[in-house]
Amino acid sequence: MSGVQGQCVVERGSAPAHSCGVLRGSFALVRALSGGVVLVGGCSLDGAGTGGTHTIDMSPAGESTPDGSGPGDPPRDDAGPGLPAFDGGSAVSSTDSGVHLGDGTHRDAAARPDAGKPAVMTDARVADAHVPGDASAGNDASVPTSCTLGGTYALRFDYQVAWDDTLWTDAYGASYPVFAKGEGTYSLLARVVVSGAATGSTAVVRPCGVELPDFGASAAGYTTERYGLHALDLAWEAETMPSWTVPWTGTCANAGCTLAVGDVFALLGAKVQSTDEDGDHTVVAVDHDNDGRDAVTFLSRTPSELTSDGRNYAYLPLGSSARARRLDMIVASSGSLAGTFENCNVASGTISDGEAEQHAVGCSGVVTGGLSEVQCDSATQRFIETVLPSWSVSAASFRLVRLSSGSTGDSCAAVRAAL
Repeated sequence: MSGVQGQCVVERGSAPAHSCGVLRGSFALVRALSGGVVLVGGCSLDGAGTGGTHTIDMSPAGESTPDGSGPGDPPRDDAGPGLPAFDGGSAVSSTDSGVHLGDGTHRDAAARPDAGKPAVMTDARVADAHVPGDASAGNDASVPTSCTLGGTYALRFDYQVAWDDTLWTDAYGASYPVFAKGEGTYSLLARVVVSGAATGSTAVVRPCGVELPDFGASAAGYTTERYGLHALDLAWEAETMPSWTVPWTGTCANAGCTLAVGDVFALLGAKVQSTDEDGDHTVVAVDHDNDGRDAVTFLSRTPSELTSDGRNYAYLPLGSSARARRLDMIVASSGSLAGTFENCNVASGTISDGEAEQHAVGCSGVVTGGLSEVQCDSATQRFIETVLPSWSVSAASFRLVRLSSGSTGDSCAAVRAAL
């Protein structure tokens, strides 16, 4: 990131072309579309063919109106001149309380097969997850018996991010402001299971939540609206969520003891398909939250919800004639952790070489004057990916809290509560 301009490559062959390196190399999202090619990441394309693939460079209170624009807003056909009109596809339910399946049916959140199940690690729970005070710290004599490194922890990654104004450029080359520049914090919450000796431990990291920064409309485009996105807590309990194994080095777990965690590369909503000799990655969208939609589903905050400063949210605009209800998103972050233990149960520190990014690979919304939620067409999906804020990271930090053992004490719910 850091000012690197994204490069767009359209591929109809089997291998994506090289693009500029950013987050641990560059990423290319490969997504075959029966109706043509949708370009994202600020790219433009003329004459896309059917069945092609595309790549993205991972660079850098009141009642709502029927279209969800919020109290006092102008009709959507009066706002954002020059922005693309929404031409929705198949209809889906307009409720935000459940999930949608690929066959077009709606399943209530409580009826999901994994509802109520604790989050499941891909690796079996370690046998030596000692609690503080347990004298059985293994054979490493450098670990005091009063505090052991092994165990289950809640881990919070905080990335301080900023973004520039975003513009939409139409087919005639005219640009229109959409979202205003801003800054905020991207946070990843995870459960960590640590095993092994102090100087050779490994940690299995599993996501338990994501917090995206709110952002606002450009004053020239959509007045003073504020937007927010969030994923349901239930999403993180899905057994299809990924986990990442990383090296974990600590001298001990007493106050003042140092801790270092090797590069944590957290990719949500996609998986690495291949890596070339230059370290560039090709990724493909994956339904990690198991709801029948690509990537991870994030819901738009509604006009009935309030921002931290007491203002009403607005539904995210999808061009000039619709409002989003859901975005199918890929979020990625990376960095190496270094810090110290404050006591047996808490450690904190900084993240070096921190990177964080977000991309929308699909969406659904409500058209002006309508009530039914419909899937975005390719032009609308291209619009939201192009104008979604692109982050640059100025600083990053982490906080680690030991969790109690047991069937619920180390669940994703316990992780969120601890952090």
